[in-house]
Amino acid sequence: MNGSTFSPLTSTVPIGLGLQNASSITVQNAGREVVDNIFTDELSPRTGLSVLPNQTIALIGGDINFDGGILRTPGGDVEIGSVANGEVSLSTSIDGLSFDYENVTSFGGLSFSKLSFIETSGAPAGRVHFMGRDISLRDGSLVFVRNIGEGVPGNIEVNASESFEIGPSDFSDALLSGFLQ
Repeated sequence: MNGSTFSPLTSTVPIGLGLQNASSITVQNAGREVVDNIFTDELSPRTGLSVLPNQTIALIGGDINFDGGILRTPGGDVEIGSVANGEVSLSTSIDGLSFDYENVTSFGGLSFSKLSFIETSGAPAGRVHFMGRDISLRDGSLVFVRNIGEGVPGNIEVNASESFEIGPSDFSDALLSGFLQ
């Protein structure tokens, strides 16, 4: 091989994710702890998927199901995008990672059940973004964004191309699902 035609390997930050008939993602766990319909995660936190404070955790794939799943990033951002086909563009800025779904041709479903728990509480709290076709929170599932101290907390943003439901619970009618900010 001629040395003048050899070029060293280089690496770059990915600029997008191309998905075609994307596989599903399932996050399973015991769910958040509830005693007598009272949310007790601060007293007895359960573990799950987590990253270091002020970091982003993103799940991008086909149908995404949280079956008692727990995801935490103290003061960081959560991005959950259900994409069946298309491309999700990535970019970085001073505010962190950004995800652009403009080139997605079809979305999948997002389902949160059995006391699933998403938390970005911190100083300041991070943001939560859900993107999908049909999005549902049920069975006491909760998205919790609590600002601790000073600073502007992140937003909770839900983009469903077809339907969004905060549904009933198979455990107890008194056990509510939803968003706390």
